[in-house]
Amino acid sequence: MAKAAGPWQFISATGRRYGLRIDWWADERRDAEKSTHAAASYLRDLYGMFESWPLATAAYNAGEGKIQKAVTRYKSDDFSELIRHRYLKQETKDYVPKMLAALTIAKDPDKYGFGDVAYEAPL
Repeated sequence: MAKAAGPWQFISATGRRYGLRIDWWADERRDAEKSTHAAASYLRDLYGMFESWPLATAAYNAGEGKIQKAVTRYKSDDFSELIRHRYLKQETKDYVPKMLAALTIAKDPDKYGFGDVAYEAPL
């Protein structure tokens, strides 16, 4: 099982591919700013690969290879079709709607009862 780390849950190989230093001295997967830039680049690349935000998001969670195999196996690039099969883990099936919900709330926090959240100043 791959060990992911940091706020964006990068595995070592993907973190390194996106320029994060991961060694005995430092693990930039845990650096909020650097890992956020890496995550944005990774998501951009996944979108370029799949041309679908649901598939890009699923690939972020499961890995691009897993999603490409699902697309090929079921001859569909429709996420709602792919989740009908057992090939993808439940975690991935749940991840996409959770991310969509988080994005929806982030766009209009007042509408969802988060308008009076007291944010802390950055470090």
